[in-house]
Amino acid sequence: MPMLRHTIQYRRKDFIEDRYRDCLGANCLLLLRTGMYYLEKIFTQAKITMLKTPSFFNWSGGKDAALALHKALLSGKYDIQYLLTSFNSVHNRVSMHGVRRSLTEAQAAAIGLPLITVELSEDPSMEEYETKMREALTVLRDKGCYTSIYGDIFLEDLRTYREEKLKSGGLECVFPLWKTDTAVLIKEFVDTGFKAVIACVNAAFLDKNF
Repeated sequence: MPMLRHTIQYRRKDFIEDRYRDCLGANCLLLLRTGMYYLEKIFTQAKITMLKTPSFFNWSGGKDAALALHKALLSGKYDIQYLLTSFNSVHNRVSMHGVRRSLTEAQAAAIGLPLITVELSEDPSMEEYETKMREALTVLRDKGCYTSIYGDIFLEDLRTYREEKLKSGGLECVFPLWKTDTAVLIKEFVDTGFKAVIACVNAAFLDKNF
């Protein structure tokens, strides 16, 4: 079938050239061929863009998220349009890692993607979290993004939770780093040129001397 399709396409070109050769002349025929060439390039590029899946990335600001986003972009499968991050709105920090809002906003600006936030209270209940997250996911789905990309690697129960919740909302999950050996990941992280900066620590494990 591919060969037949190409044959038909070339015959169509020959038909156009034969039909207009006498009335256009050599110079005009050259312009016609050039126009057809560039139209073909435009349509090919448009087709490639359309094949990418409109998506959003769950951005925590950490090294795993950075590498997962990098791999998702390199795959060429996803048209990642937004970053999604949940914040403790009282302390203005990422609810997962405690990174300051200002740093996360700077990361989003450097990446070049709009940041959509989920604003949570200081000590949110599961009900609050799921309600606020569902509202954000609805907004993203209404924007045409039906695929959610995560940087999770190992936690089976967390992956199952994410998949079940998003499936109920008509969304699917993608995990670019899933079950990859962490020694392999950290080598790829460094070799790719990423650098991780410690922005905050748990004082119960590392005191101020660190």
